[in-house]
Amino acid sequence: MNVTIERKSLLDLLGKASQAAARKPLQPVLGMVLLDATPEGLAVRASDTETGYSGVGEVSQTKTQGAVLVEAAKILASVRALPAGPVQLKTENNRLVLRSGRAAFRLPWVSLDDHPGWMPEISNGLHLSCASGDLRAALSQVSFCVSPDDARYGLNGLNAEYSGDVLRLVATDGTRLALAEIEAKGDAEIPERTLIPRTACDALRRVLPDTEDEVTIAFGDGLMQVELDSEVWTFRLIDGEFPDYRLVMPESTATNAVVSVDALKQACLRAKVAQGHTSRATRVEWTATTAEIIADANEHGSCSETIEVETTGPGLVIGLNGGYVLEALGAIPGPTVEIGMNAPLQPVTIKDPTCPDSLWIVMPMRVD
Repeated sequence: MNVTIERKSLLDLLGKASQAAARKPLQPVLGMVLLDATPEGLAVRASDTETGYSGVGEVSQTKTQGAVLVEAAKILASVRALPAGPVQLKTENNRLVLRSGRAAFRLPWVSLDDHPGWMPEISNGLHLSCASGDLRAALSQVSFCVSPDDARYGLNGLNAEYSGDVLRLVATDGTRLALAEIEAKGDAEIPERTLIPRTACDALRRVLPDTEDEVTIAFGDGLMQVELDSEVWTFRLIDGEFPDYRLVMPESTATNAVVSVDALKQACLRAKVAQGHTSRATRVEWTATTAEIIADANEHGSCSETIEVETTGPGLVIGLNGGYVLEALGAIPGPTVEIGMNAPLQPVTIKDPTCPDSLWIVMPMRVD
């Protein structure tokens, strides 16, 4: 191999490929990336058997074709340390030489035959497409509600539904729920009992650009494939039955309060400081024009704050998990939020008045 590519382009490829390489692999080769110098450019590929990535970068010169496997973390750190400008990748004496200016790294490499296999491609021809920025935003709005406990089957992945040119993403950990909808088109069918893993959500949120570029998504054979230009991400789906989330979605709410996102966020942050690491509920007393946020951690101290709101319906006292409210507020792009309530122990809805395509639900807590 003897190829020259711009450092910025190489960093972009390696950064994305490292998302698919295993962090602490049982087999060292699963933590490696494939570099393949072809007439079309430099192809980069990685897979840990659960996640796969492939992309092609434009090169300025290809003198000799060839392919090698190199440790992902090592080559990424090495390229980051090189000075800006073109980088030459050349195999010399069982080493891959990375040279830019007067600096050079020499890294060991292994043969392609040592890799156990790459993620298969979906070939059913059915897919749907949406804007990259829309998919990235939707994932950011719901992924934090995926249960981190892999033992909680059905809750440890993101549920996806496609109908009527609308892609709906839903996540819940049993005590809160997030839902987001985006416009999509295509003929793909999302199989039942398939959940998108948290690792896939996190990887796509990091690598997808916030643009109108079209992303193509396909489902099949227990896999999800996401394609953007010359890059392809493949994820192995989770086999699990997602609960009927519609049962906890209120048809209407009797008490609705509109409040500044920033004001409520700051009040919840101060309440969190007062409560420390305790799991006590944050008490919120809603009236027609104010909401008093009260955090009492007994011997650890207390905090109270009154903020302005616009409430319709009867006043209500309710206990909320302040951390859950903060995460929902962090996903709202608008300046105000609408809180919907029916009773002290019934689901609480959190909405962005300017964005009807998203919804968060938090189960309240008992307060004294």
